[in-house]
Amino acid sequence: MRKFVTALTLPQQDEPAILRTLVAAFPELTWRDGEGNFGKIFLAGQSRETKPQVSISLLCKEPPGPFVLTIALRNDTTDADALRARVAEALHATASRDPV
Repeated sequence: MRKFVTALTLPQQDEPAILRTLVAAFPELTWRDGEGNFGKIFLAGQSRETKPQVSISLLCKEPPGPFVLTIALRNDTTDADALRARVAEALHATASRDPV
């Protein structure tokens, strides 16, 4: 499995709104709200295969701090940079390539 971690600064801090945006942008994934602690935002999506081939998670421990975007891939055909760009574009985010 390949794993990619990127920091994102998002203009939107409303978890339900972010979830709606991700569901609309990535209908091929099953999304869930991680129901984290007070103030923490955690959303995760994964492909529908029995062993998910693509997993995306978005975590912000202390809003409005940066979000941590993690992409995990089990196959060699999915482009992690393209997925990262799609997430950033969907959320109107500014993405940085800084490791977290």
